[in-house]
Amino acid sequence: MLFALVGGGAALVLVVAVVAVVLATRTGPAYAALPGCDDILPEDALAGIGDLEGADMEESAGGAGEDEDIVEGVICTDVDGGGEDLPRFNVSIALYDPDTRERDYRQLEREFERATEDYDDILAGDMEPDDEEYLSEPLEELSVSVGDDRRGYLMSDDFMTEEVEYGVVYFRMSNMFAIVSYYGEDEPVEEKGDLAVDLAQEVASGLKGEAERA
Repeated sequence: MLFALVGGGAALVLVVAVVAVVLATRTGPAYAALPGCDDILPEDALAGIGDLEGADMEESAGGAGEDEDIVEGVICTDVDGGGEDLPRFNVSIALYDPDTRERDYRQLEREFERATEDYDDILAGDMEPDDEEYLSEPLEELSVSVGDDRRGYLMSDDFMTEEVEYGVVYFRMSNMFAIVSYYGEDEPVEEKGDLAVDLAQEVASGLKGEAERA
């Protein structure tokens, strides 16, 4: 009986510990402010991505738009692309109210699903990519390991009557939602996908190390 009670107690402690870890992973720390582009992507981080070494970066504020829960936004892009040309990369980050942590970030999970579900449906054959509402067509899914939620795609898009292929990664880290695109220049589309994943990893690392915690 004693051994049974001890064993049962140990099992209960293990279950509680596992649940605590799952909850801690799910809710994570909330962030109160975003760092600037130079902190998110310092020169040494860009130097390891394709031909971005020495790239000039332009920073602009991302608007909250119609979503009142977005309290701050930042956009980092390559100014060398200027004019009518596409930049070589674009990073857009939205910071949601830290209070979303109290709801286990469920709102952000829903936002993430809405942003990516059509692409997933097209790849699964449940939606036609030639719908007039969509100019972007996912070609295949990328393997991504950053953030609490993540998706990555090789994309084909009509840009100013020209078809452009690029890689894009969506990821959520606590109350931050990032979209990372790598357009590059003359690389094969598969390489653009790999570089988009690499760039997303650098962005995630910069955010984790530099973003102000709530």
